[in-house]
Amino acid sequence: MNSESIYQTLLKRKPHYTLPQELYTDEEVHNFDLQSIFYRHWIFAAFEVELPNSGNYLSMMIGNTPIVLVRTRGGDIRGFFNTCRHRGAQILAEGEGRCQRIVCPYHQWSYSLEGELVGATGMDQDFEKKSFGLREIQVERVAGTVYVALSSDAPDFTPFRDAFEPLISRYNLLDGKVVHHQKIVENANWKLAMENARECAHCDVGHPELCLSLVNGFTLDHDDPHNVAFYSELTKRGIPTSHQEGSWYSTGHVPLRPGIKSMTMDGNYDVRKLLSDDVADLGYLRWSLQSHCYNIALPDYVFTFSVMPLNAKQTLVHSKWLVHKDAVAGEDYDIEKLRQLWETTNNQDVFLTEINQKGVGSTGYEPGPYMPEAESWCERFTDWYCDEAKKFLEEKTMSKLQAAE
Repeated sequence: MNSESIYQTLLKRKPHYTLPQELYTDEEVHNFDLQSIFYRHWIFAAFEVELPNSGNYLSMMIGNTPIVLVRTRGGDIRGFFNTCRHRGAQILAEGEGRCQRIVCPYHQWSYSLEGELVGATGMDQDFEKKSFGLREIQVERVAGTVYVALSSDAPDFTPFRDAFEPLISRYNLLDGKVVHHQKIVENANWKLAMENARECAHCDVGHPELCLSLVNGFTLDHDDPHNVAFYSELTKRGIPTSHQEGSWYSTGHVPLRPGIKSMTMDGNYDVRKLLSDDVADLGYLRWSLQSHCYNIALPDYVFTFSVMPLNAKQTLVHSKWLVHKDAVAGEDYDIEKLRQLWETTNNQDVFLTEINQKGVGSTGYEPGPYMPEAESWCERFTDWYCDEAKKFLEEKTMSKLQAAE
């Protein structure tokens, strides 16, 4: 599909219905999604504690683009395209590490932790190294969480910070540590993975273990006495009782089931050393970015879930678990037990998204209607996707017209 056919497909999308087939299956749409969504919007990239010291780095892929986050000598966190300014080689392999300089393995061009070119093998003495530093990307930090944007056209970050920072600060993430990072490949389009994450109508049957503790925040009964008491407590503490939302983000507290302390296999804390003593009666804090993630903070741990498209029919799912830095494995928590609930849930979602992809890819597929309440957040996600995709194409067309004048 070319830009015009993608645009026409977006226009024919029926309101309140799932997307046309091509938007879930076509490789050109995959490439388009990277350009219009993932390269233009904020991405949750890391916890700040994953970069504890000067020289620590995290190298990762955003779509087909390698990037690196680096803790500088001054203690800042900066982000760069992980591409050598000599002949374009990827400099640092995916993963984490620590270095004094960033050195390209191809021809050994080297860069400071601040991205400046300091060594350019084979170039003349009058070569202007200052003109060939690593290209920088946008980085923002909020109370121990780190976000990146590859484009200067990314949405204004300030409204998200203002909404999220007062809520997440109670969890003291800068006093945490990441104890597990799971990667799963789902044989499904990234949009199906996100639609699945934006509703829980499937949870009673699809995730019975999760439902022990989870109250469905998408269809919450605000008249239930337990929920009334929960939101009354939020009001007493000056915490918003509704989700704080923008077009691309949402954050807010949701109650757990009565008698449940945390999202675990038995509803009790899996980590004895809590992140904070100030959040035990605050249910769970959820924050999500429309393009690619949802994350949950609980008194004893934080769980994050994010997706990254690999191709039109495969999605890489990242999940991380963060606990208090002083929690001792084998004493304060059992890592296998801590992982069990969400790894079980993730594996169940692999099955669900993959059967969804098989059906969507069949000759018998036609877009179907969303359930008005239970799948309203799915519809909001696909509406947002269509709006962003059309806006990208319209801006692209306008730029071409202006260039031709």
